[in-house]
This record gives sequence, C-alpha cells and structure tokens, in this order.
Amino acid sequence: MYEHAAHVGHLLRLANATLATAESCTGGLLAHLITEVPGSSDYFLGGVVSYSNAAKMALLGVREATLAEHGAVSEPTAREMAEGVRARFQSTIGVGITGIAGPEGGTPEKPVGLVYIGVSTPTHTIVRRFVWQTGDRSANKLASALAALDSIAHEVREIMSNEWMPIRVEAEMAPGGLLRPLAFEVHGQRHVVGDVGRRQTDALGRQHIMVMTPPNRLWELVYDPQTQTWYLAKGPDRSALV
Repeated sequence: MYEHAAHVGHLLRLANATLATAESCTGGLLAHLITEVPGSSDYFLGGVVSYSNAAKMALLGVREATLAEHGAVSEPTAREMAEGVRARFQSTIGVGITGIAGPEGGTPEKPVGLVYIGVSTPTHTIVRRFVWQTGDRSANKLASALAALDSIAHEVREIMSNEWMPIRVEAEMAPGGLLRPLAFEVHGQRHVVGDVGRRQTDALGRQHIMVMTPPNRLWELVYDPQTQTWYLAKGPDRSALV
C-alpha cells in the first residue's frame, strides 16, 4: 500500500504539484499513507478529517443546501469537499472522500461500501463512485484510500500531459512594472534565464513570456495574475512531461 503513496509522491514532485486531503469515511487514513513516505512534506500540505456535517460546512465550505438535498455521501458533497480543501490549503490538487464504511448505516439506495472520491485540480473536478463488497469496515476504508491514491495519480498525469504545467519561477519587477523571470524549475532542475524576448497578453489577461536559457534553449512561460501562478507552455523539455 505504501508503494502506491510513494508513486503518487514521485508524480507530484515531477509535476511540481502540491496536495491536500479532506476525509470523512477514511478518517485520515489517506493522509497517513501519504505521510508514511519520507519527504512527503515536499508536496503534502495538510488534511482535514471532516466526519460531521458541521465540520464539512465549517472547515471545507460544503453548502448546507448540498447536504440537505443530496446527503453527506453523494457526488456533490465529495466535489465540494475536494474543491473546499484545495481552496483552504491553496494546493494544486484537493481530494475529498465520503462514504459508508459499515458495517451499519447502509440503505438500498446507499449501501455499505458506497464511496465517492472527488479530485479537484486547477482546471476541473472529477468525482468517482465506488461500491466495495468487502463486508469489512477496515477493508472498506483501505480500499477507499488506495482508490484515492490511484485517482490522484491519474490527475497528476493529466496535469503533466496538458499543454501547460504549473512551475516554480523566480522573478523580479523590471522597470515599467513588467515581471522579469530570473529562473525556474522543471522536474526539480533549475534553469537560469539569460534573455527575455517577446511578451504578449492573452484575452484572459495572462502574460506569455519567451525566455532563453543556456545553451540557446527557448521556453514560453505564462503568468496568470488572477491566481498568481506560473506555467510552462512550451520548451525543449515538454516531451518529457507526457
């Protein structure tokens, strides 16, 4: 099981991404598996065990109307948990898990073993539905945590294969109020910017900046002032991201 968590950590490092978790039925098991990996503080920002509805509302921003209409174990609740924990921790990825671990509490519509896992990223939120047939509370919790790790891994791969990838950039304010990139990291490797070339601003206000690093390697960086996030749009290493 810890191999799953170590693999997710490896992918998060490659993507320069961070993670936060919101757990209900797993009771913190997902966070435990993640933090069993040495160095997980590089990418894991923290987690919330929101067991009660009150905690889901107060700590994650789940709407009372969502709980009243759909219940705590539902696709909309998992979605709002994932989005809420991502917003609270300002992480790249947020995960929400809610379900019925058993052995009691199930209904014909929502049986024991029913679990919803939401994963929120900078571009979208997905929710997957599972029904475990283990018949055991601990086994249901473990199956849910492992499924969450698989879902995280899938979404990190999606981030890395997308046209743009979030990166860390060192920058300064140049004369005229323009941001000038000084250096940036891709796959943990630091690249020092030599020359800054063409700039343009797209329809959403994002700044596209062409930069050169030794020896004559051309990159396109994008800065989104709304989220204060830098992205790698094009570069000689893009093929390594897929």
